[in-house]
Amino acid sequence: MRYNYLCVEQSLFHVDIGNYISFGIALNDSNNIQFSDVSCEKESVESLVAVLNNFQVEPSRVKSLIEDLLY
Repeated sequence: MRYNYLCVEQSLFHVDIGNYISFGIALNDSNNIQFSDVSCEKESVESLVAVLNNFQVEPSRVKSLIEDLLY
């Protein structure tokens, strides 16, 4: 199975800061796994998506990579 991760733009709201734009990660398959509100920096998420696609990272490992690389 080949994974195809995507950077997705999200319009979100938080009571402390109001409306804001963030970027998440979706997996384009029948499961449509999505990691919401990864970063407000589009370039960071796009870079991570490129790594996920290049190395075909298992979906179960994505959350830990997000935490390690972006936080």
